[in-house]
Amino acid sequence: ESENKQERQGTSGTSMAPVDIAPGGALAPAHVAVDLAYHLSPQWHLSALVRVQLLNAVRDGNTSEKISVLGLLRAKRFFGEGIARFYLHFGAGGGQLRHRIPLGDYDTSPTTSDDIVDTRVAGVVAFGFGGGLHIAMHRNVGFVVEIGGMILVPDFAAHADLNLGLAFSF
Repeated sequence: ESENKQERQGTSGTSMAPVDIAPGGALAPAHVAVDLAYHLSPQWHLSALVRVQLLNAVRDGNTSEKISVLGLLRAKRFFGEGIARFYLHFGAGGGQLRHRIPLGDYDTSPTTSDDIVDTRVAGVVAFGFGGGLHIAMHRNVGFVVEIGGMILVPDFAAHADLNLGLAFSF
């Protein structure tokens, strides 16, 4: 079976024919990321990022398939001095994430919903890259805006995250 086909479930829980999934965009909603960093110098940080994704829009009741965990070991290079500092990051790690894929109404029964949604898992190995802005609000607290990309293999996906959060330094 081709990796760009998704098997769908009928209303009785039985498998139905595979559905072609065209290349395009898919959402991976509701994730939380924790990034713990060691400051090698004011410009270079080595960090471990753990990304936990809660997928809340899948119909089946199997909660183990609704949670995906991914970890990255990252190097960050900061630029400038002062309150606002830009940085670039790159790294590698492993784990999985899931993309929500709307399949539409493939069941012709008038009693079923028209909004069938499934997920596609991606990953095992992940390569990350991106950049962000760290704004210091206090010596120990800052605000972070980050855009990060990931390439996941062998279950391929190209993925982008927008992260907003707080940074605590101790």
